[in-house]
Amino acid sequence: MAALRRSDALALRWRNVDFKSEVLSLRQQKTGVDCVRPICPELHDILVAVPKKFSTDAFVVPRPIYVGNIDRNFPVLCRRTKVKAFAKPLH
Repeated sequence: MAALRRSDALALRWRNVDFKSEVLSLRQQKTGVDCVRPICPELHDILVAVPKKFSTDAFVVPRPIYVGNIDRNFPVLCRRTKVKAFAKPLH
């Protein structure tokens, strides 16, 4: 939805989410390059529904997920947020 790698989506923090400008601003985990991605309406609805912690340093996904656990945790995240995962990941 936001053209993010799984590792970037799972490392996303609330400080990276700008609802007013409707963008995600982050540093890519794989390349270290800063990027800005638009928040589409579907992603906006999902982000609004996620329980938020008081800290902007908190992860959007309620717990930190380490790169080694992505293959196991990404399908769980998709089920919880009712997002259809790709049958074959692009990365």
